[in-house]
This record gives sequence, C-alpha cells and structure tokens, in this order.
Amino acid sequence: MTQNRSRPNSSAFAPARSNLRLASLLLFLVLGGCQPRPIDWQQDVYIWQRNWSESIAQSIGGLSREIGRHRVLVAQWGAGQPDFHLDLAGVMATLSGRDMVPVLRLDGTRLPVSPQQALDSAVEIVAVLRRAGVRVSALEIDHDTATAAVGDYADWLAELRRRLPVDLDLWITALPDWRHSPDIERLLGAVDVYTLQVHAVDASHDGLMDQAVARDWVRAFSMRFETPFFVALPTYQLRAGLESDGSLRFLEAEAAVPARAANERWLFMPPQALGRWISELRQESLPNLRGLAWFRLPSERDRANLGIETLNALIEGQEVVVEMDLIARPVREGGRTYDLAWINHGPHDGAWPHEATLPAGCGAGQGANGFEMDARSGRLAHDQPGLLRVGEQIGAGWVRCTEGWEALDEQED
Repeated sequence: MTQNRSRPNSSAFAPARSNLRLASLLLFLVLGGCQPRPIDWQQDVYIWQRNWSESIAQSIGGLSREIGRHRVLVAQWGAGQPDFHLDLAGVMATLSGRDMVPVLRLDGTRLPVSPQQALDSAVEIVAVLRRAGVRVSALEIDHDTATAAVGDYADWLAELRRRLPVDLDLWITALPDWRHSPDIERLLGAVDVYTLQVHAVDASHDGLMDQAVARDWVRAFSMRFETPFFVALPTYQLRAGLESDGSLRFLEAEAAVPARAANERWLFMPPQALGRWISELRQESLPNLRGLAWFRLPSERDRANLGIETLNALIEGQEVVVEMDLIARPVREGGRTYDLAWINHGPHDGAWPHEATLPAGCGAGQGANGFEMDARSGRLAHDQPGLLRVGEQIGAGWVRCTEGWEALDEQED
C-alpha cells in the first residue's frame, strides 16, 4: 500500500529562518563588539648609518614587506660638532620607487639652527630624492629639546611648518617627559605625526626599556593627545664600561669601542620580551596610535644590533625562538679547569640566560664579562644579559671541577 505524504512548503519557513539568521547576526555583533580587536599597524624602520655601504642595501632588500617607510638620517647639526650630510647617491639607488622620510637630527637640548636653515637643507634634499624616483611625503625632525624649552620648540616648528611645501608633512620625535610641559599640546598641534621614544630615555631604570613604564607612556599620549603617533622600539644594545667607583668610562652604541672596563653592563631589550610587549599593546587598540618605528636597520657590520631574521620575526608577529647552551672547554687537554661560554644556536638572536647551575663537582672559579660565580650554590649569573646573535658566543668565566665536565654533566642528567 502506497502512502502519499505531502512535503511541507519550504517557503512557509523562510521568514523564521530569516529572523533566526538576523538574531544570530545581531548576537555576533553584540558579543564581538565587546572584544577589543587588534588593529593593523604601519611599521617603519630607521636607517641611522652614516656610510651607505653595500651591506645597508642588502639589509633593506631583506626587510619584511610589512615595512612601510624608510626613515633615513640625512643631516645632523650640533653645537661644537661638525655638521653631517649623508651622501645621497646610495640612498637614491637603493630607495628609488620606495617610501622614504628624510630625518634631520638636531643635537643638544636647545635648537642649534634656525627654521630657515633646516628648511633650506630639507627642500634641497627632498628635491634631489624626488628627481631620483624616491617617494618622499614627509620630513622628520629629531630633537631632544629640554622639557622647559618645549614652548620654544613649538614656535620653531610652527615657523618651519609655514615655510614647508604644501605636499610635505612635518613629523617629529617626542620624549615622554614632554607631557609635563604646558606647551605640549601646542607642540603636537604644529606637526602631522610624532614618534614617541620609549627606549634609552630614563636613567633611573635599569635596562634599555622598562616595559611597564613604556606602556604607561604610550597609553598617556594616546588618550590625551589627538595627533597620530608611532612608538619607536629598540633593536640594539648599549655596552657601558664603568670604573671601579661607578663612573662611566665609555658607552658603546652604533660603533664598536675596543676599550674594556672593570665593570661592564649591557642595556638590552630581549626580542622575546619585546614581542610579548607588542602583542599585549595590540590588544588594547589605543586611539591615535598608528604603528611602530624600529630603531634601527640591521647590517652585517652592526654587531650591537639584532640580525635581519630576528627583526623580521618581530615585524611579522612571529614567535622568537632562541636555543642557547653553556659550553665548557678544558684549558689544557686532560685537565679539570674549564673556560665557560654561552653560545647561541638560533634560529633567532636573543639575550643570554640570567643564570645557570653548574654540575655539582664544579665550584671554584671566576666569572667574566659581568658574569658572577657563586661557589657555594654552583650558580653562574648575570644581572644584565646582553645580545647574543645566532652563531656567536660570549665568555662567561672559568671553573675547576673535581672530575671531568662531561662525566659530571651526565650525573646531573
């Protein structure tokens, strides 16, 4: 027996399904709107080298495609210092067809040149670059004016702004302490974009960048001022040589310093920590924050800076992975006194570990390069770890063991 069953008319259910889809969409929007969404940031890189070598061109070619503008130091003035003007031939050959922001550096806490002097230099530089096919849309002034002189700097910038070509934006770098000046709003109102420097600005804090303090600075500027801004982040380390009384003997930055000191300290922001800091900041979706500016471009000659692979990992939000080992080499064959060194196997650059525990049979010895050895606990420690690039190593001292290092190490395992 055949039973005929009528199929329900699907069109009769269409309004119900439509209402259900609409309700689901509204629920998604309501719930989604409650969650902060990471925003896409622009990312620039500072090129601060004074000699435009082939290694600079290679580094630029190896940069992540997420880099937008190349901010190039093209001129520098300072009281008592010879003026510096970059040879633009290499710049034009390398950056033709790319976006560039020429940077004028004004040393000191008081302005060493007039707005007209800066303008004359800038207009000439921009014209040369544009004729070579370099895309220049802004001029950046880098000047660490005293907080008490922010008002004078605001007047200087306003005068420069009035004289600039209409197709050239005015950018500046800014220091966190300027927020205490009554003239800060007038200063930031005179420019199109500013870049907030949060590294190497506060001598009262150990390290190159205090993460919590830097985050507070970024939040304060973001919430208080409407001018768009970037945050400048460090890719380099500083080596400070101190005398026995604590006074500074030398400071190694871009150029290597062959001198040594009784007490040396490294100021460095480990890339793993920097990556986490950036990720957390992204989640806040702060208003007016447009992106990051990396200081500075790596090059093969710049051993105090991250390598290009590690910088690219940070730019692209990838995990920074570092594998380091403490190795022991016998001072003489068959002996039980060993030279110690940390070695970085990669794949990224990083800071050597704060401490390591030596095998139980090793105690007597001495640290080197800022490492301290505690014979009783068998610990080798460093309170200011510095940069160790892939494939490089740093001596950590020497130690004497009761047995061979390999045998003791196996016992520990």
